[in-house]
Amino acid sequence: MRTSLNEVETMAKRACRGAGLPWGIAEETGKAARWLAIHGFDAVGTIGDVLQFHDHVDHSTLSPDTEGVNWIASGGLISPLMAGTALCDHAERLTGQNEIVMVNVAYPIVLLSFSAIAAKELNRPIEVQWENVSTVVLGDDLSIAGNYTDLTLADSGQIRCVLASPKQSARKKLDTGCETTEVAWHRLNYYAQRTYAPATEASRLAGAGAGSNDND
Repeated sequence: MRTSLNEVETMAKRACRGAGLPWGIAEETGKAARWLAIHGFDAVGTIGDVLQFHDHVDHSTLSPDTEGVNWIASGGLISPLMAGTALCDHAERLTGQNEIVMVNVAYPIVLLSFSAIAAKELNRPIEVQWENVSTVVLGDDLSIAGNYTDLTLADSGQIRCVLASPKQSARKKLDTGCETTEVAWHRLNYYAQRTYAPATEASRLAGAGAGSNDND
């Protein structure tokens, strides 16, 4: 099935809220999904994987401790949503020859969209490297070198972020929408539906129709 970029962003945002994450992160997750879709990645499936990873877990255990030399999470794996938010908050640390190293980030490809935001704020491209793949991002510009298969790993092992020199974009950008599967779309919708309040007798009476009154 094919969905528009607006549909992808809206569904990802609602699904994130349904998974219990705060509005701020939900907004950024919607933007992340759109960014991934624009670059031809499986945005719907990937965000679904991330929310499944978050489901019924204390989100604080998935957040990185940004005080140490290497960022780690108490739960072992860092959420890419939490890692991305932290990277944007601490992007100024990348000035000069400094780098940020994160250990064990789940679904690291999601971090690229947040890195693009941080790079735009710094007005400098950021190189994000894990395993055998290296990416450079700045806004919607993205270049990739190395093993493309490592882009979609479920666990990065270690991620290194550093300021980089501009490189030519090597990923096709899409303007109209993205391809996904009905299974992946329904999984996001499952989380999104959690945001809908269940109907009560009071809400039914307050809504349209006769409620429990028989007007016939």
